[in-house]
Amino acid sequence: MEFIDKYFKNNKLFKLTMLIIWVIITCCAINYHSMWRDEVRNFMIAINATNSIHIIGNAHPAVSYLIQKLGYLIFHTYKVLPVSSFIISFLAVFLVLFFSPFGIITNIAFIFGYFSLYEYTVMARNYGISMLLMIVLAMVFSSENYRYKLTGPTLFFLANTNVHSAIISILFSFMWPLCVWRENRWSFNENVRKILPAATMGCAGFIACVLTIYPPRYDDLAAQPSISNIKHYSKINFLDEITISPFEGCFYNIFGTGYISHKIFTLLKYISIISVFSCIFSLWGDVLLFSVALVTHIAFVSFFTIVYFGGYRHQSLWIVFIFALFWIYRKNNKNTINYLNKFGVFSLSFMLFVQILPSVSLEFHEIQTPNSRAREFAKLVINTPDLSDATIIASDDAIIESMPYYINNGLYIMMQRKFDRVVPYSSNGRLNYSMEDIIKESKRNSICTHTPSIVLIINDYSPNEKIISNIMDNVQDVNYRKYSYGHAVFTFSEEQKRELKAQSTEIARYPNGYLEQGFIAYRLNIPDYDVSKCLTENELSDFSGL
Repeated sequence: MEFIDKYFKNNKLFKLTMLIIWVIITCCAINYHSMWRDEVRNFMIAINATNSIHIIGNAHPAVSYLIQKLGYLIFHTYKVLPVSSFIISFLAVFLVLFFSPFGIITNIAFIFGYFSLYEYTVMARNYGISMLLMIVLAMVFSSENYRYKLTGPTLFFLANTNVHSAIISILFSFMWPLCVWRENRWSFNENVRKILPAATMGCAGFIACVLTIYPPRYDDLAAQPSISNIKHYSKINFLDEITISPFEGCFYNIFGTGYISHKIFTLLKYISIISVFSCIFSLWGDVLLFSVALVTHIAFVSFFTIVYFGGYRHQSLWIVFIFALFWIYRKNNKNTINYLNKFGVFSLSFMLFVQILPSVSLEFHEIQTPNSRAREFAKLVINTPDLSDATIIASDDAIIESMPYYINNGLYIMMQRKFDRVVPYSSNGRLNYSMEDIIKESKRNSICTHTPSIVLIINDYSPNEKIISNIMDNVQDVNYRKYSYGHAVFTFSEEQKRELKAQSTEIARYPNGYLEQGFIAYRLNIPDYDVSKCLTENELSDFSGL
């Protein structure tokens, strides 16, 4: 007992233990993680593995691309993708544990929230960089020694991680001098002037972000809402993804589905919905921080309602940002001032603890259901000698974007009629194609490249992962499917289905993954074909480098 008492009194040792536990959990999750299209796609763009898409005019700003490209140039391995994501999040977690002004309970709630434990660490995207930079922003802005020197560069880089962080950066850069100007009775004195270089750099970061991503040059279909997605734009999005509501299944799996559990969940749901907004009252009393939080919340709600409805990883940036602002507030105000502050602190704490629920339920979901079936399919291809150089074509181009991380096979993009590693979701592509087209292109690929062809027919989407439906198995009432954000139309007939089955051999079936659909894989039998109909130079332009 004496050892235990000394252990908990040794705050640094306890923090180190929490950090080690975090590392063990995230490394285990990374080990089971299957890379999916959003991760691999951006990495391929970063390392110039495609000639079709470049950083300028792409939907994401440059910082994450430059980090990944630098890592690849140094180490020449695709492992820099998960490793860089882990290192960046590790630094953020380390800073929170050992430098934040909060108690250990608050820090634990932050580092073991689903965003920190999985979405920004295991998932190798650019949002972990935003988390790190917002923590750095809290540190430098709360320090008199570094506020005017490092806030500007931090805001500049933050603005170029993703669009959501760019919104945060420009609003902070605008509200900071405005509030100080007001505090000095609208006098343009030294207090205001010394802020301007840092605020200007933050604004410059926002402009650089806009010039990088706009106008969209390659993925304009993603920016055009389709009829199938219109339901997401028919109601106001109050950052619902970070409330307890999306994790209803997780809650009932843990606590059961009884009457009491239902009533408790309903109560927690309403509290969590309120806390997403009311957490800003933790900053009440500080005009700058409260104002920045308020306008950012309004901007986020507007953005996620009008522009892009987003998901958990996007909306969780609100949690990180309010945490960073409260960090600054707590550095300047050791104790809460009134009941309104205490209500805001309770709301923030509740919002943080809600994020632990999906961590408990979903952190290791990939043991049972991987995000993508690409890694499993890649093992089949690698371990089957006559498939190691096969070309791959799919009914939905998106499904093959995760495969370049695992295999070096030729990937044929139907919408572009060419080999590539990345799919441009462009309105200039061929948005209407049929199963007959896929069969013809597969035959042509086999003859012209002297390699077998694999055809992937995508499963239908189902919210219930236990229900697996594929157009090849049953007669379909509807003879088409919409892909590529609802803009590409893939048609088929029962005759075309019979033709594919007659001219190929089924080699594997995969159920839907957590984030990507599964598929049936067919190996096309080597056909007799007119060699004069071989691939053109343009179609082979990106094939030789694969």
